[in-house]
Amino acid sequence: MQNNLIDRLENCYTGAIYDVLRERGNINTILPNKIKSINPSKKLAGRIWTCSGEIDETIDKDTSMLSWTE
Repeated sequence: MQNNLIDRLENCYTGAIYDVLRERGNINTILPNKIKSINPSKKLAGRIWTCSGEIDETIDKDTSMLSWTE
């Protein structure tokens, strides 16, 4: 069962999950960097990368998304 979950999570597009959570009002969805693997020899799920940013309440979501292309 656990491997099935890992396979499913590996195929998830996290950006879509974040967008859905934010649309539903869950704005604090970033995981803390202190999370560590229980078993470092095991892969949790997929690739990751770090980023930083902040929410700008003065612009709409379309403007926010388009700013990433600049």
